[in-house]
Amino acid sequence: MKHLQVSFFAVVILFASAHGEIYRLDSTHGDDSRRGLTPELAWRSLDKANATALKLGDQLFFKAGGRWLGLLTPKGGGDSKAKVIFGRYGEGSKPRIDGEGKHLDTVLLKNR
Repeated sequence: MKHLQVSFFAVVILFASAHGEIYRLDSTHGDDSRRGLTPELAWRSLDKANATALKLGDQLFFKAGGRWLGLLTPKGGGDSKAKVIFGRYGEGSKPRIDGEGKHLDTVLLKNR
C-alpha cells in the first residue's frame, strides 16, 4: 500500500463561529487527562479528539509543527449558523495528520 500522508491544514475552511469551546491538541507536550481548553492544558492524541462530541461553535486547533499518526474522525458538529472550526495555533509549520498508509482517509467527516 502506498504511504499516504496528508497535510490537513494545507486547506482549512473557516466559517463564522458562534460561541463554543476552543479545544487544543499538542502532539509533544499535550496530555489527554487535561481539559484541552488552553495551550497549557492541551490534549495529546487524535483518540481524545475523536472521542469528544463537538458542539455548535466549537473549535479544534492543532499546535503548529505537531504531527499526529492515525485518523481524525470528529463526532458532533455544527449547523448553518454555528460551524465547527478546525485550525492551528502557535508559530511554525502546519500541523500534520499522517495516516502512515494504513487509512484511506486521514480526516473523515461524516454528515449524520
